Amino acid sequence: MAPGPLHGVRVLEFSEVVAGPLAGSVLADLGAEVVKVEPPGGDGTRRGEDGAAGAGRDFQFLNRGKHSLVVDLDDPRGRALIHRIVPSFDVVVVNLGPVAVRELELDYETLSRLRPDLIYAQISGFGRRGPRAGEPLPDLAAQAYSGYMAELGVVDEFGAPMGTHGGTIDAATGLSTVIGVNSALYHRARSGEGQLVDVASLRSAIAMIGGLVMQEPVSDSVLQGHSLEEAHERFAAGDDYTEVLRGYKATRASLAAIFGPFLGGYMAQDGPVFIGAYTPGMRAATRRVLRIPDDGGDAAGFDPLDPAVHARSLGIRQAIAEAVGRRTVSEILSELLEAGVPISRVLLPAEVAEDPQAAELMVEVGDELTGAQRQLSGIFEMSASAVGPAGPAPVLGRHTDEILRGAGLSPEDIAELRAAGAIG
Repeated sequence: MAPGPLHGVRVLEFSEVVAGPLAGSVLADLGAEVVKVEPPGGDGTRRGEDGAAGAGRDFQFLNRGKHSLVVDLDDPRGRALIHRIVPSFDVVVVNLGPVAVRELELDYETLSRLRPDLIYAQISGFGRRGPRAGEPLPDLAAQAYSGYMAELGVVDEFGAPMGTHGGTIDAATGLSTVIGVNSALYHRARSGEGQLVDVASLRSAIAMIGGLVMQEPVSDSVLQGHSLEEAHERFAAGDDYTEVLRGYKATRASLAAIFGPFLGGYMAQDGPVFIGAYTPGMRAATRRVLRIPDDGGDAAGFDPLDPAVHARSLGIRQAIAEAVGRRTVSEILSELLEAGVPISRVLLPAEVAEDPQAAELMVEVGDELTGAQRQLSGIFEMSASAVGPAGPAPVLGRHTDEILRGAGLSPEDIAELRAAGAIG
């Protein structure tokens, strides 16, 4: 295999948590040399309680294959050092707040003067424009602000809105960053121009449910159901969130109700499964295998807005639940897969790496702190280029001297900066 497709590209990363580190790790998987700039105390996720000392599990996955450079950016000498080495990098990835970026002199305007063809990816909550530009927007808040949380409709034990896994939008934002960086690299290869890539969590969250957020007058008139005005009036009157949401989505829920039972989770005798019968043929096969009545949902002339649809849907769901509950996981998988119906066990995260199919996507990574790890090999494979982790997450500051020597600093320069506390 040839080196990764980004072999020779150098990336300087200023980021913590999920979106920026994930972007950097994918770029490293693609062959780029990624240098993660950390404060003297290290990235906060190093201190996760679920991994080896100095390397929480999230840190290990999100920072694999990178080099660690420890610089105190609060020290003017540290900032001057970054400015000195920036010209040797092709890409900068930043997910610090806009105010911090300006105060630390890491903004695009400053760094692009040092390297005019620099590709600079800035990750923020709301983006660079609009009345809330510059404000933070963590993952779960992005789920709320974008409509994603209301669309999922998950509530806590008090009936209040509740987000899903806190890294969902951040992960989408990290992958959006990779797409933007690679697109900018392609543009630079053709034109010689660098540019700013503006990545916003809100964009990523909206993209997850884009068809529901878009406004389109024909379908809006049918699918809107209870108007926004009515929903707002009910909220103002103190009505229950779940009930208001149910009313707001009533028409669309009716349209989906007849298919819902065929796209859901059920308990077999010895564990949970998820059925994904999303076409008329798959639904017919499910009815045949499980011997449940035809609900008429796929018949010509079916009216999804008929008030009786919801009750019928509940009956079909109950029939499927009873049929699945009489079988083991192995039995229901075998019967439905043979009939051409997508179905899967519902795996716990700790089971995935041992699953025979998922194991094909895993690779062993040696780590001096934890020993051998099994991680996802990459988010995709290429037939002619290597894609995958170049190594484990770095020990804090492990590559500081190496990187600075490569940038032309002498041993005396490095010793002086270390003595002053500007580097670690």
